[in-house]
Amino acid sequence: MILDLLFFAFIVLFAVLGFIFGLFKTLVSFFGWFISLLLSYLLAKAIANAFLSPDMAYKIISEGGLYDKVYNLVPEGLKNMSMESIRAAIQSGATEETIRETIKAESTGLLYFMSSLIQGAVCKEMYINSAIESVGQVFALELTYNIYVILTGIAFFFILRVVVMGLSFIFKSKLTGHEVKFWERLAGIAGGAVRGFAYACILLMVANYIAGIWPKMQEEVNNSKVSVPVTSWVSDATGKMIGGNLEDNKKYANLIEALENRLKEEKDTVEEQ
Repeated sequence: MILDLLFFAFIVLFAVLGFIFGLFKTLVSFFGWFISLLLSYLLAKAIANAFLSPDMAYKIISEGGLYDKVYNLVPEGLKNMSMESIRAAIQSGATEETIRETIKAESTGLLYFMSSLIQGAVCKEMYINSAIESVGQVFALELTYNIYVILTGIAFFFILRVVVMGLSFIFKSKLTGHEVKFWERLAGIAGGAVRGFAYACILLMVANYIAGIWPKMQEEVNNSKVSVPVTSWVSDATGKMIGGNLEDNKKYANLIEALENRLKEEKDTVEEQ
């Protein structure tokens, strides 16, 4: 209930501010951040893939690399779930939704929410036909890739933010002394409401992340009427944008190949001993 009140309070608050400052100042203030975030969001995967060479893939998967750090966070239930069981389930006619729910049940804490982005990954043909042995390895690989894309997007965001700040400063200076007309104030209400909605969505997403490790917040999320539809929509959009159709992503194959080679080397080492 509190989250719902905050959600609508954000929209009303920024709508009022939009009326006070007018459409143009509202747009300049909002889009300075929004354009930076949107472009970073849209281009993060393309930029990350541009740098995902075989050498980079091996660095990410190497012992002690990003993959190892992520794999240490994966619940034991997922580490112990073999890909053979997934392949057998698919062959026996189990639906992807059934498999997703099984995987979700083994995800805990913060990773329970994160699994919404990747829980169906194991059903992809590239994993079904790969040498990767456990669901935990697939989970860690997909999450590693998502983190890699996000970090690339953040770096690009800061660079882009500096450029946009410069352009915003120039535009704001031209608005100095500009008399805000009544129609601009009315239009500013709509612009402010959109701004408030965007910030309110971010609030709900943060609340869902926190809920994974704080029971009190989980209770608030469960009592919210808008949290589930909004976070589901944002998660689906984010999953499609960050992950995309990885089966068509030839660059992503570099990571899978690097992980398979590492697992093979580790297996050969164990057999030799």
